[in-house]
Amino acid sequence: ADLIVSAGDPSSGVSTVPLPTSVADELRSLEGVLEVDALRSRSITYQDRQVILNIADLDVFARHTEYPFLEGDHDAIFREVISQDSVIVSENFRYRFAVQRGDRIILPTPEGPRSFRVAGVSIDYSSDQGTIVMHWGTFRKYWSEQVVDTIGVFVKPGANLEAVAAEIKQHFGRSH
Repeated sequence: ADLIVSAGDPSSGVSTVPLPTSVADELRSLEGVLEVDALRSRSITYQDRQVILNIADLDVFARHTEYPFLEGDHDAIFREVISQDSVIVSENFRYRFAVQRGDRIILPTPEGPRSFRVAGVSIDYSSDQGTIVMHWGTFRKYWSEQVVDTIGVFVKPGANLEAVAAEIKQHFGRSH
């Protein structure tokens, strides 16, 4: 991302304060913004162990990253995870839980346990706990949560990065 938007609270240390998803929608409408990738990171229990569930706009993420996979076609994996009840798991998750691409994992949701197909295994060690990555469209089917932790902002080609950052600060600085 060209810019990262998050909210902080002086009393929360280095933690971010969740933002309403409407902030991502508003950012999309600002002059100079090409697209945004809203991210939510949650700790969930999988097989009696804590893992990280990252929810993102994976269609946007796929266009702007060379996210490395152990096997399979990058575009095909993202197409599946965007259009179906599928997830991406990290390599260390795969080893910890003996999960392979094509397997199904059961995740706890507010509506009860749900099955998700593993579309791909990523080379991602951002958490030693193991990471599951899910598209917002899939997440919204089973969770009602409407907050994000950070928003990656991609600016339009030729847009002035400093001007876009200033517009974001002016638009959201006092309210968030």
